[in-house]
Amino acid sequence: MLENGLGVKQDFQAALRCYKLSAEKKHPAAEFNIGLMYELHRGVEQDDIEAIRWYKLAANLGHVEAHYRIGYLYLMGISVKQDFSDSMHWFHLLALKGHTNSQVRLEEMYDKGLGTELNYAEAMKWYKLASKHRSAEAQFKLGFMYGNAHGVPLNFAESLRWYLLAAAQEFPAALSNLGFMYDHGQGVPMDSHKALNYYNRAARKGDENAKKNRDIIETRIAKQQSKIH
Repeated sequence: MLENGLGVKQDFQAALRCYKLSAEKKHPAAEFNIGLMYELHRGVEQDDIEAIRWYKLAANLGHVEAHYRIGYLYLMGISVKQDFSDSMHWFHLLALKGHTNSQVRLEEMYDKGLGTELNYAEAMKWYKLASKHRSAEAQFKLGFMYGNAHGVPLNFAESLRWYLLAAAQEFPAALSNLGFMYDHGQGVPMDSHKALNYYNRAARKGDENAKKNRDIIETRIAKQQSKIH
């Protein structure tokens, strides 16, 4: 409440004192929240090393999100030394327990060979596991792999299927790529109006590629209509 200002004046220092009192009693949520304050620069100097120290205390008591934040900080390496092996270790612990975001991050590491040998089959395995939990990001990545022969044979029908699943959750990149498929007739009949619809939906969510492609297709449609008239 004090940290977020819910019903009271926001006070990071008071929140930190409360969290530390709870942390002394080994409350994992309090330890996690202290780590988050250091990571996000809330009332303390930003310090990922200190954040990881608190996250590890919480993780040792079973706090799931603390596990994930440790893996993420080592993966990004912004103000802590980048360590792909350590990152993979923390993600793997959670991925085996069905943690969707960890499965997606683990897949990306296999897909790009970060901290491990490049392994598309392993990447595909983790994407599909995450997709079972309705991860729109994982569904999009599967669509991309099939649509670009990325570690698998080119298969527009399978690409379309995965993009549609992600698009049903309004995932911007999936909407944009569906627009591209209809725009260029990739595995579907060419349809400028369907393409424009998908581009518009993606553009409203801030997808820059969709904005550019929308402008191109609108110009093309306008020229076609002017010829008719």
